[in-house]
Amino acid sequence: MMSVKSDLAVRTVVHLARQSGPPVSHETLATTMQTTPAKMNEIMVGLLHADIVSKPHGPLGGFRLLRRPESLSFYDVINAVEQTALSAPLRPTTHTKQLDETRTQLEATYRIMTIAQYLRDETKA
Repeated sequence: MMSVKSDLAVRTVVHLARQSGPPVSHETLATTMQTTPAKMNEIMVGLLHADIVSKPHGPLGGFRLLRRPESLSFYDVINAVEQTALSAPLRPTTHTKQLDETRTQLEATYRIMTIAQYLRDETKA
C-alpha cells in the first residue's frame, strides 16, 4: 500500500534511473508520468532536498539521479516526499496492532528494495 504521491515519486526515480543522456526537464517528467507540472514540482522538491536528484543549472537544466540506484531504496524515495514518516505511530483503534504489524512488514520491504533491484526484476518480467 503506497500513496499516490509515493507511487509517483518511485516511478519518477525509476524513470530517471533508466536515463543515460542529458538531464530530463520538469515538463518532460510531468508528461511522461502523466501528471500536472505542479504535482511533479512537489515531488521533485522533495527529491532535491533529500539529495536523490540534482538539477544542473544552465542550458542543460533538468533533473538527473544523484544517487546510484544500488544505494537508493524505495524507503528513501518515499520518505523524501511524504510529510509523515512511514514509522509514525497510528491513532489507536481496534485494529491498531494488526495495522502496525502490516506497516512494519511493508516498511521493511521498502527499506531493502532498491531501485536497481526493481529495474533488474522489471527486465525479467
